[in-house]
Amino acid sequence: MEWLVGMAIAGGLVALIAVNKGRSGLAWFFYGAFLFPIAFVHACVMGRDTTPKTVAEAEAATARREAAEREASRRPCPKCAELILPAAAVCPQCRSELPAGWADSRHALSPLPDPAP
Repeated sequence: MEWLVGMAIAGGLVALIAVNKGRSGLAWFFYGAFLFPIAFVHACVMGRDTTPKTVAEAEAATARREAAEREASRRPCPKCAELILPAAAVCPQCRSELPAGWADSRHALSPLPDPAP
């Protein structure tokens, strides 16, 4: 009878560690109850589970990744250095008209000239 209590405590300890790292508590309970020394070390060294659990979390992660990619594709305006999309014809900040292909030219990425004194 004492060994059942010991197995339950061992399984509960391993399950507690695993749940805090985002894993299944029930599966880790049985793993810890039957193979405590191995399961305890495994639970302690494993990383946090970062996979999305729901469809909403997966969609939010995809939206964040796409927003970061859009932000990375922006180019500075040659007049005011505001980051804008390469397809823009007019800068939304300074309202200056941009020539066709402005984002592909070296001028678009060059630093701003020094202001006249």
